[in-house]
Amino acid sequence: MSKQQNIEVKILSLWEEDRDAAFGLLVQHFAKPLYNFIRHLVHTHEDADDVLQETFLKLWKGLDNFRKESALSTFIDRIAYNEAISFLRKQRRRFKFLHPFSNFEDWYIQRVQADPYIDYNSAYKKILQEIALLPPRQKAVFSLRHFDGLSFKEIAVRLGISESTARTTYHQVVNKLKSKISGLNIHEPTASKTTETPKTTK
Repeated sequence: MSKQQNIEVKILSLWEEDRDAAFGLLVQHFAKPLYNFIRHLVHTHEDADDVLQETFLKLWKGLDNFRKESALSTFIDRIAYNEAISFLRKQRRRFKFLHPFSNFEDWYIQRVQADPYIDYNSAYKKILQEIALLPPRQKAVFSLRHFDGLSFKEIAVRLGISESTARTTYHQVVNKLKSKISGLNIHEPTASKTTETPKTTK
């Protein structure tokens, strides 16, 4: 049994005896990778932290529904992914309601650029803009592959899609980015970067 599996077994076993202790261990183990995953989807530190808190809240309320049909990490990732997508949709709807004659994409890019935790140097500025405007699934697949270096099989499990869909989606994004950014050379894949330490309150 791997170290990851041992931790997951410990969390689930402890959940039956001491939920506060089990949840504390879950937060300790999953907060950083979850934050990075969510950050790839919503981009700004403030939004990623908000989605992370909602994810942990859903886990606290919903861990009893985990049926052990998959790894605990997969169950957690799916919740985080769904929370991020829900957040982005609500953000767009709220903006359209408050600013019906303004362009959401322009506002969103300005907000991403204003985040002090994003290294918006001139060499990387354009690709970050294009990634920020991708649909959630494309954004997730590309980021997990390009930044985190996950295999297509790992991405498929994490997002609940087929491996072929993950592979096709990634190459669609690469081609889309190359068509929009002249001379872009995307290397496969690079190591991930930690951008900021998340808060982890229940």
